[in-house]
Amino acid sequence: MSQRATDQPGRMPAFFPTLVDRAERSVWRQIALSAAAGAIFGVFLEVIVHRLSGGALVELLATALCASAAAAYMTWRYSFAWRQLYSVARDLEEAARRDQQTGLLNHSAFFDAAAAAISTMPAASLLVVDIDRFKSVNDSFGHLAGDTVIAEAAARLRTAFPPETILGRMGGEEFAALMPLTEREAFALAEKFRKVMDREAIMVRADALRVTVSIGVAQMNQTGTISPCDAFNRVYGEADRALYIAKAAGRNRTAMASEVSAVFEPNEPDIDWAGSEERLSANG
Repeated sequence: MSQRATDQPGRMPAFFPTLVDRAERSVWRQIALSAAAGAIFGVFLEVIVHRLSGGALVELLATALCASAAAAYMTWRYSFAWRQLYSVARDLEEAARRDQQTGLLNHSAFFDAAAAAISTMPAASLLVVDIDRFKSVNDSFGHLAGDTVIAEAAARLRTAFPPETILGRMGGEEFAALMPLTEREAFALAEKFRKVMDREAIMVRADALRVTVSIGVAQMNQTGTISPCDAFNRVYGEADRALYIAKAAGRNRTAMASEVSAVFEPNEPDIDWAGSEERLSANG
């Protein structure tokens, strides 16, 4: 895992959206108050002029109206500029959280969102999904074909899991999904998704590519005294380990962390965990 969940994700200053939202909600009230203040100032100014020059009542009313309109316009322009600035900042922040190729959350945004969400889920399971032998797709059909496969896999992920699922692209051909389900329930959905990928070819120009995936599934246990970030990092490691077992068992498989841990122990001397991870990373 190249990056861990953090407690303080990088975002725009907290006061900024609060300030702008407040200004946006009360813009018409501000305009009315500004207009009233401008009118009062205009009347006060015209009274002074009237006393000094003997001006007419019409001039008093005209000055008050002009001052009111000017104050209201300046307030509207100020509020409009703030709303535009906030809209741009919000769009930039959202774009920075998204993977440009798939539209899913990027690596760091997924970790932040998932770590924040697990404390609200009564049950939570994590899937780590990896496209099998993706390097051979790029080598045989080119990187544009690889991009098409990535985009289609992401599109199928969106339709395979519940709407409240948090989806992210971890980098390269690896994805992750956090959902409010038990490990068994998540495993069943993961298997359905795996079979769809196996059964339905991805069209790249005139070529129909059969692409398979391997999936690791792990359930979130009660966090106890550890922080949600540490708890999520732990479950991610368990799902990642199950993924490597699925790869080592022949790919195009789904493995549950609970069953993997019951059979394999990472400290067993006959299993070269580090070496197997390096070989699988190289071969996809």
